[in-house]
Amino acid sequence: MSPEEWDGLSSIIDNQALLRRCLNNLQFAERILTLFECTCGEELAEVDRALEAGDVDAISRIAHRLQGSSANAAAKELQARAAKLRTAAQERSLPEVSVCLQELRSEWQRLGAALSGHQPTPVAASS
Repeated sequence: MSPEEWDGLSSIIDNQALLRRCLNNLQFAERILTLFECTCGEELAEVDRALEAGDVDAISRIAHRLQGSSANAAAKELQARAAKLRTAAQERSLPEVSVCLQELRSEWQRLGAALSGHQPTPVAASS
């Protein structure tokens, strides 16, 4: 990723915070984002399965993990959406969980659009 492409990520992640966390090693920061892409896609698929099963406890646990991985990747909006999903799950409100999941998925797609050269793992919306 070029420095210009890296700077372009600032609308979706706190790229300077991530770079500082990675000791100013851009290649390491890119690896963090790549790992985040993989894990976040898997976590969203797990949320879909838990939602289909009506398992709000599992949704809460997964949302908590998403919060942490989003924080590690300095994806603050995604972190905030995951926190909102976790709260809805803890309140056992499946309708609100669905709304929060759509918001989270929307932010996830925004992250994918901002990352140059690769897209996050596609995540199908639950029906």
